[in-house]
Amino acid sequence: MNDYLTIADVMKILRVSRTTAYGYIRSRRLASFKVGHLVRIKADDLQRFVEGQPKKSR
Repeated sequence: MNDYLTIADVMKILRVSRTTAYGYIRSRRLASFKVGHLVRIKADDLQRFVEGQPKKSR
């Protein structure tokens, strides 16, 4: 995994829509930062986010 992920990377990893990914960021459940106008997420922050999520039953 790269050290810094794009929104597209997060969408692919979490299998969520762009709206949902930005919703996690807006609600501050998922930490992010901006580089100019681009949003980036640290891989470690995404890992912590995933570990904190309840498991979905299939």
